[in-house]
Formats: sequence, structure tokens, C-alpha cells
Amino acid sequence: MFLPFLTLLREGLEATLLVSLFASYFRRSDNGQWFPLLWTVVLLALVCSLSIGILSNAAQKPLSLHNVALFEGAVALLAMLMLSILTLRSTQYGQTGFCLALLFTVFLAVVREGLSAVHYLTYIFTVNSSNAAAAGAVFGLALALLGGVVLYLLGGWLSERRFTLVADVLQMLIAAGCASGMVRAFAHAGWWPYWQDIVFDLTRLIPKDSVLAAVLAGSLGLQACASLSEAAAYLFYLLAVLICLWLRRPKQAA
Repeated sequence: MFLPFLTLLREGLEATLLVSLFASYFRRSDNGQWFPLLWTVVLLALVCSLSIGILSNAAQKPLSLHNVALFEGAVALLAMLMLSILTLRSTQYGQTGFCLALLFTVFLAVVREGLSAVHYLTYIFTVNSSNAAAAGAVFGLALALLGGVVLYLLGGWLSERRFTLVADVLQMLIAAGCASGMVRAFAHAGWWPYWQDIVFDLTRLIPKDSVLAAVLAGSLGLQACASLSEAAAYLFYLLAVLICLWLRRPKQAA
């Protein structure tokens, strides 16, 4: 029961947090007309993830770890690029273009996390198909959705300045997690064999099979154990974005 719970909690958090964050943007910017399309995109992404998983199982050709890793790495790269654009250049886009970019990012995030969840759950339920395992998966997904609801409500309570700050910080951290996840996925696929030495291992303090590890990985992309290339990708991305934000800050009058 506990492993399916952690899987759905971890994979669900990143997608639900992004959906909630962008839903808050639509509400605060009086763009409520985009809500139906937002939920349609989420539903379409879930259908795509489930369809790929179901078809692969029906054909008795489960997705290989190599193919899943390549897909996750490619989608992580696209999501990182989209989040970077939204964070750094959102004010330079028209309203419609900006909203469409949000929806595309949501689609990428939900497809990525959905397919990953389907892959892991297929393996878990092959080993243990009990009702307790199913209940754990449902509870993990429910908790992830609750986190998204809390963030959405919080977005309505914050002032405009604080909401923008929270949104930018979350987008940067999630994108940094995508950068690290991209490197990890390509390493698992054999495309990135460099700098794979473990640079830090905090699994004694934060066990991998713990709720805290699942929350940190799902919300901020932080891993308790990371290779040198994963840590470098995470930190380099944050440093690059912060430098770009500093360079484009408003100039103070002399």
C-alpha cells in the first residue's frame, strides 16, 4: 500500500501544483474563459498517458525502462524550456499567446507525470494487486490534489506582488527540477554517462521511501541522493535564471 501511495503522491504533486498555479493566474488576471480549455488539456493529457500504458500492456509489450527514460528526458527538456520562457519573458507575450503557453506547459507536465505513474504502477500492481495497493494509490493521488487545491486557494489570498513572487519561485524550482530530471533520465537511458559520481546522499536523513522525499521530489524536484551532473544541472539552471532576472530588472533612476 505504501509504495503506490508514494508513487502517486510524488508524480501527482508536480502536475497538480503547476495546474493550480496557472489556474490562479487565470483567476487573478480575469481570464476565466480559459478554465474550460485548461481542464480539457488536463483530461487530454491524462487520456494520452493512460492510453499509452493500456495499449502497451494489451500488446504484452510493456514500456521498457530505456524508452520511458528517453520520453521523460525529452518532456522534461520541453517543460524546462517552456517554464523558462514563462518566467523570463512573460511580459513580452500577448495575452492569448501567454495563456496558450501555460496550457502547453500543463499538457507536458501532466503527460510526463502521468506516463511515469502508469509505468511504475504497472510494475507495482504486477507484483501486488491487492485492494490495499489500489487504496494507497488513490490516497496518494488525493493528497497530491489536496496540495494543488491549497496552492490555488493561497493564490487568491496573496497580494499581486507576493503572488508573482511565489509563482516565479515555484516555476524556477520546478524548472530546475526538470533540468535535473532530464539529466537523470538521459543517464538512465545511456545517453549521458558523464559525472555520475554521487555528490551527496541524504537518504539516512530522508529515506527514499518516505513521504518527505516524495513531497520534495514532486514539488521542487529535489532528490535526497543525486549525482554530480544532476546537482550541477539543478544549480546551474537556478544560477542562470537568477542572472537573467537580475539583468532585466528595472533600472533605477539616477
